[in-house]
Amino acid sequence: GTWEAVSIPHFRGPVGRWAAYYRRVFTAPSELFALERVFLVFRGVDYRCQVFLNGVYLGSHEGFFAPFEFDAGATLRQGENTLLVRVENDFPTISIKSWVPQDLDGDKLYAATGPGWNEPGMGWCHCPPGAGIFQPVYLESRPPVFISDLWVRPDLDAGQAEAWIEVTNTYADNRQPELELDLYARNFTGPAAQGLIPAVAEIGPGRNLYKIPIEMQAFRAWGPEQPFLYTLRAACRSGAAQDVRDVAFGMRKFEVDTSQEPKGTLRLNNEVIFLRGCNTMGFEQRDVMEGRLDRLVDDVLLLKAANLNYLRITQRPVQSEVYEVFDQLGMLHQCDFPLFGQLRYTQIAEAVRQAGEMECLVRRHPSALMITYINEPTALQPGTRDAARMLDRAGLEAFFEAATQVVHV
Repeated sequence: GTWEAVSIPHFRGPVGRWAAYYRRVFTAPSELFALERVFLVFRGVDYRCQVFLNGVYLGSHEGFFAPFEFDAGATLRQGENTLLVRVENDFPTISIKSWVPQDLDGDKLYAATGPGWNEPGMGWCHCPPGAGIFQPVYLESRPPVFISDLWVRPDLDAGQAEAWIEVTNTYADNRQPELELDLYARNFTGPAAQGLIPAVAEIGPGRNLYKIPIEMQAFRAWGPEQPFLYTLRAACRSGAAQDVRDVAFGMRKFEVDTSQEPKGTLRLNNEVIFLRGCNTMGFEQRDVMEGRLDRLVDDVLLLKAANLNYLRITQRPVQSEVYEVFDQLGMLHQCDFPLFGQLRYTQIAEAVRQAGEMECLVRRHPSALMITYINEPTALQPGTRDAARMLDRAGLEAFFEAATQVVHV
């Protein structure tokens, strides 16, 4: 076929099984190589993809919502480079009969509320399962030992927090990094705690996880009416190189009371809360894709003006910018795993893996109260096609349990 010029983020049809190629010829600036390691970062590709840089296969990924990356340092050239990404769409497990006359299902873990595309026959309909590179792609230079993930787990009752700092060592041998933590008030005036230097153990090649306790004396709790946020800044040094990363977090606690009758009382920060909410149907995804964060803020403020404090981000995880705005404006939310009705038995291990990716995506956001695993699970009828392809109820319960164990870890 012929090449068509598109802009990233990009999402298109049709529904069903197809593959497309995205190609970009670019010049890598010399300063990109200053920190020794270069990573190619994808914020989200729908649905499967294989990535090639200068004719070299870097890797692949399955699932539309999670960020992923590849070490591109050995392949990237100073000067001209060619990036080629093969993107695959598939029939979703829910089948495509909601959008076209065919009743075909496949392996795509997808439920609903996709961003759509600009085409009136299908793209303007609600949540057709298209595909594409619908989040940013960029190159990032890093030192050989760097912070690859950072989030803060609050303990409201103990007046403490726990920083989970993932440090990646790209060397082939063990290294001894040094960490330094700074704590700041993010959206209010308050004292800072700087120069906290925890003792940390030696790390091996690949990813390593430190869990560092932090005292939160006289903290301000995060809530819908007063969404107080803190910034934790972590610096990691190894030799002469240093990597610095920030994360926003809120001190909050949410629980569902199952010990007293009637069961189900909801408490936020140890006080009873009533959730007044609705489903969202894709507007927030479009706001981010079109670079209209001002419109996303307006949309959330309109919901708050209507006396809502809770949104169900219906049947899919979304871009991190959405959750960040929710954190800043105090909008509570529920994150759905992208399943509707059924799960193919061949995809149970993949679904558990993606449940872990979903938790890593939302866990640092104080606005995230709940996650759920499937929308409207339906019973299998003996002798039907679904009975030969999908998990029965016992199989779904096994998936829920396995996914929950991964999320807790």
